[in-house]
Amino acid sequence: MDLDFLAGLIDADGSLLLSLDKCSENRLGYRPKLVLDITNTDTSLLDMVQERLGFGRVVKTSATTFAYRANTHRDARKIVELFADRFSGSAKAEIKLWRHAVSLVTRVATPQVLSDFVHLMYGINTKGKQRRRGIEEWLDELECEYQPDYIQTVESLYLSSPLIDVNGQYISGYCQGDGSFNLANKKRYQPNFTLTDADRDVLDLIAGYFNLGDKSVFGVDPKTSEKNKICYRLQVTRFELCRKVIVPHFDRFPLYGRQQERYRLWREAVLLQESKLNCTRVEYRQKVEYIRKRFKDLKEV
Repeated sequence: MDLDFLAGLIDADGSLLLSLDKCSENRLGYRPKLVLDITNTDTSLLDMVQERLGFGRVVKTSATTFAYRANTHRDARKIVELFADRFSGSAKAEIKLWRHAVSLVTRVATPQVLSDFVHLMYGINTKGKQRRRGIEEWLDELECEYQPDYIQTVESLYLSSPLIDVNGQYISGYCQGDGSFNLANKKRYQPNFTLTDADRDVLDLIAGYFNLGDKSVFGVDPKTSEKNKICYRLQVTRFELCRKVIVPHFDRFPLYGRQQERYRLWREAVLLQESKLNCTRVEYRQKVEYIRKRFKDLKEV
């Protein structure tokens, strides 16, 4: 598994988190924590991530969902070393904050060090859910003052972290997490490829990589958008784009686990569309139903 592929997967399905946990063994009563989570329903994929990185573990987070998790300070240092210059989405700014957080946890713990860490906590992942406790509550416990300039500096990293040029491995990693291969569009048998994410800039970058121009459907996705969070959808529905752009890409830069199995079935459906003139209508319908059944069985696993 290529590291650029992993970077794309983390950008799509991963979270770089900072937290401050109570710890009686620490003389100040708190322990800074840095956590990388990659959430997925496919344990085989997460096992491959763990094997490739050589640290972290796979844990069960719900009845159907699992996560690769790396949560030691040593793991955090390795993550910064491996991915500092590989991210393109929001993780590109978050890894900068992580690098600063790693430097903080290597120092002797003082109230000021913990205060700086708390400010990083509230600066990272600004697009995510609000924390239950306000920053002032944390700082009151640490008997430290709020530093608005520090927060502004942290948040400015998101504005000063321009997107980088992406490569094929990164694109496949991103699509491993947020891509969807579908067989129908409005009840019509029409293989299409969809990518949904809250980061529009990355979707623009991917559309540019595939040279889609105005040939794709791009807009807000009402199904995944929440009250305080807007998600965007990039959809490729034209057969010639699926056949000449999407298929060659994923043949060259393959996916992993169940997503790769879905792609193979989807690819079979695309090629069937290309060859349908060489078979009777009955044969074509039989093949379509056969592919649909296999696709449904795979989704239910």
